[in-house]
Amino acid sequence: QNRGQFKLQIADFGQLRLEGEVGGPIDKTVRYHIGGFYRIDNGIRVPGFIANNGGQIKGNITKVYNNGYIRISGKYLNDKNIYYLPIPLKNTDEPERIESFDPNYGTLVSSNVRDVTFPTPYGEKNFDLSDGMHTNLGYIGTHVQFDLGDGWSFINKNRFSIVDKSSNAIVSLLSPRSVNSFLNKYSSNNLYEPVVTYADNQEPYNLLNANNNGLVVEAGWWANENILQNFVNSFEIKKKEDKYQISGNIYFSSFTNKTTRDWGSILLEVTSNQPRALNVDFIDIDSTVVESVTHNGFTTYQSLDTYLNGKGNASIIASYFHGKYFFNKKTSIDAGFRQENLFANGIVENTKLYNLNPDSLDNSVLRSVRYGDSTYTAYDVYKPDIAWTAGVNHLFSKNASAYIRFSESFRMPDFDNWQNGQYDGGRIENIFQAESGYKYTSKKYAFLFSGFYSYISNQITTDARIDDEGNLIPARTRDAQSYGMEVEGAAQVSKGFSVNVTATIQQAKYIVDIDQEFDLKYRVNGKDVKQIPNLFFIIQPSYEYKGVKIFGNIQYIGKRFSDEINIDFLPAFASYNLGLSYKYKSYSLLIHAQNLTNKIGLTEGNSRVIANTSNERFRMARPILGRSIIGYLAYQF
Repeated sequence: QNRGQFKLQIADFGQLRLEGEVGGPIDKTVRYHIGGFYRIDNGIRVPGFIANNGGQIKGNITKVYNNGYIRISGKYLNDKNIYYLPIPLKNTDEPERIESFDPNYGTLVSSNVRDVTFPTPYGEKNFDLSDGMHTNLGYIGTHVQFDLGDGWSFINKNRFSIVDKSSNAIVSLLSPRSVNSFLNKYSSNNLYEPVVTYADNQEPYNLLNANNNGLVVEAGWWANENILQNFVNSFEIKKKEDKYQISGNIYFSSFTNKTTRDWGSILLEVTSNQPRALNVDFIDIDSTVVESVTHNGFTTYQSLDTYLNGKGNASIIASYFHGKYFFNKKTSIDAGFRQENLFANGIVENTKLYNLNPDSLDNSVLRSVRYGDSTYTAYDVYKPDIAWTAGVNHLFSKNASAYIRFSESFRMPDFDNWQNGQYDGGRIENIFQAESGYKYTSKKYAFLFSGFYSYISNQITTDARIDDEGNLIPARTRDAQSYGMEVEGAAQVSKGFSVNVTATIQQAKYIVDIDQEFDLKYRVNGKDVKQIPNLFFIIQPSYEYKGVKIFGNIQYIGKRFSDEINIDFLPAFASYNLGLSYKYKSYSLLIHAQNLTNKIGLTEGNSRVIANTSNERFRMARPILGRSIIGYLAYQF
């Protein structure tokens, strides 16, 4: 019998989403499943063009045998998503709106700077903000699983994927500043008069009014493209008996990567009403332009000298073994290990400075642009490592159990490491973890209490970061140690009324040798790991009566730091969500409101700047999205 579901979803930010799936038997031994979605919307933070648009279709067909099955599956995704990053705000302790900028619905992503052209030594390159995070992905794969008898079975899974992923985004760089402060940074031109105009039509920019806030911001207009191909195959064989289970696996993956990166910096007015780019010229007493410090609104066409053009190949060959032994019906122990070998090679284009406007000396932006010079640096990498895990589980009763687990794993370096100059192959990131917990469940209550510890060594960041002088900070390694506890609980308080709670209390610190400190003025050792709160919890109450369900969500995120030197802190906040659903026969209806109070809760600061920003009145940070309401109607058959 065929079964499936169709769903129509709408939202108050102009969303229309259609999705559906259907599956069932073709005949006695062949089954199918197919599904997909399409959606379009303006975005909660409206950029002035369609923010999110796209969809996917995927499906599989399965041939069933007496002792197993063979499945072929495939998927195609073509989807564009807007990339919301930090926006201008006022104050650090209690973030507030800046005049003329809405922190709940405003964004620097604007139709006025949607289409841009980057000049290069080899011609122009065009980019479009409406592409956003654009993913074109297709794959086809197989899944074969059979029982061989006497407790033996095997599984073989593989997949071949092709991915073309681009991103075009407005990225936070420097903090908002007054127009005069921006002009004063070009002190060599203080003998001349500055002229500020809109880049799109050259009309004068009102320096006296300046959107009632007097602020401008240098933001990144960053374009990236990644083209990847990947083939992966996993073969696993298992043996299962009453007293033990064992399995072994051979894993192979081969992938290619081509990456380009074009990062510019653009001068924008601070307004959420479709921000426009600004041009700045200095003129003499005859109104002759002596120096232009922008070009079509851009202050540079290579933010932080980070042009990138690289391609490479990599493959992974790994094997693992896992076993589980039952001492009795209540106690079991398991252990496993994985041995992995990484092979990679590739090239990265070298760069030099070009003068893209040799016939004119009045534009500082075009006189010095870093770009590829058609010569390349090669890399060749081999990295082996071993991971292991071991654990014990004990059942005290049918309602209670306890466990303890230790593991040591790793994260291999990847193309980001190699393409950012770590031609020695980069360091392997090693991860040690320990966890122990107690679980209890009954008809009305259930909870999990666990304690955890982790130590991560050789962490390295490939994020582009600058200091307070605007200089690029090279990547540095660091260790990190964390420990804490987690509690999960569920209670059926009364008929129809239940409450779920999840809470985490933790402490995470950096451990950095003195020779790895990127700046002795701003040390990292002993500081809190960025973005990790010491306290996080979610409370989810719900009440259900005759098919009608009212449910809520209270999420609290404690104080965190946006940066590694613990200067740029993110205040604690709580957000509230509320929903209503109704189910009648094959139909279901849901309405859900997010961020009911329009809280300005910061999820990210300006982590690309490593400097003492504690005294700044204005800042860049990313708040949670403003209040929105979505609803859907679904039909199941």
